Amino acid sequence: MIYYALLLILIIFSILEFKFNKEKQKFTKIFFIVAVSLLTFFACFRYGIGPDYRGYRVNFYCCDYHSEYLYCLIENIFVFIGIGYPVLIFIFGFVSMILMYRAIEKHSPYRSFSLLLSFHTIYLTYILSGIRQGLVISFFLAFMIDWLYQKKWIKYIIAVLVLSQFHVTALVLLVMIPIYYIKVRILQYLCIPSFIMGIILLFISPTVLKPISTPNHNFAVVSPSWTAIAERIVLLAIIAILWKNSQEEHTELQTVMLKVCITGFLGSMVFLPWDLLCIRINIYFKAAEILLIPVLLSKTSKLRYMSLFKLFMIIYAMVMLTKNVALQDSDIKSLSGEYHLIFGVEDAFDKTYGQDENHKLKQFDSFKDVFVRYWLYE
Repeated sequence: MIYYALLLILIIFSILEFKFNKEKQKFTKIFFIVAVSLLTFFACFRYGIGPDYRGYRVNFYCCDYHSEYLYCLIENIFVFIGIGYPVLIFIFGFVSMILMYRAIEKHSPYRSFSLLLSFHTIYLTYILSGIRQGLVISFFLAFMIDWLYQKKWIKYIIAVLVLSQFHVTALVLLVMIPIYYIKVRILQYLCIPSFIMGIILLFISPTVLKPISTPNHNFAVVSPSWTAIAERIVLLAIIAILWKNSQEEHTELQTVMLKVCITGFLGSMVFLPWDLLCIRINIYFKAAEILLIPVLLSKTSKLRYMSLFKLFMIIYAMVMLTKNVALQDSDIKSLSGEYHLIFGVEDAFDKTYGQDENHKLKQFDSFKDVFVRYWLYE
């Protein structure tokens, strides 16, 4: 199966990187470039892969219910000039992977290992499926963590507002502006209270929060994922151990990354009653782990049992991939099944849809019509 083949390649490259990175950085960079190229290829040329593939495809050719205007506008322009959905997939996949390359190349001392940590969730769930959030995650890692560190608030806020027009959950990134000024120790003190708050919400949500429920988020219905909560607790504990045992002083940029990771943990604990909402709004902060953990591993090389830490992270990546592959299922082709490339596949969507009241194809009489909101085509 292609996903496990890619995982095996990333594991081999990571092991070689751990062994030779200090002596042969140019040699290990080749591994990173090869790995990025492979992941980019499969992200750009996939067909029917990912649980959101069919939904995004329907939205592209027919009526898109999403509220994010910029993304809907891009869809409308593509439809108007006759560019198909596979091209949109290619562009989003390529741009997201280029941004991931920039982020990892700039910040991570173990580049292939960062890719390994990103593979099971960021790549598989977002870049390969939820393309809008995949783009937001990649841009945040590539540019916005630096802007936080440099206190370039205008750039940061403009980026959040623009990205929110691809996925509205990007607005949650604004919380990092006040958090930047909060000391790490205070954030650490909030970890246990945030978990307690999540447990309290778990019990009171069915009654107290029912009045504020929306069609998209019914707060009266709780669905916690205890395995996901356990995973976040374990990962934060590992980060804390590595941080405390570092043989070097931490830079301000690394402190910002730590604050981002802790913020993700706090959000995960508070919103633990609602698994989908929890991961959607906290994935941006959790994504910083793929940069921070390799940095901390490089600064704690003399720590006892360091090899076991690295082995644990590799096993963790394998377990998380297996879990995510088992949970996700595309309407066209299961993730656990055969991988399909776009080559030789006719994108005949307009022949199979548009013939009933529920799936009317978008039609534009002139270019100015592409700026009209999507609900006119409902």
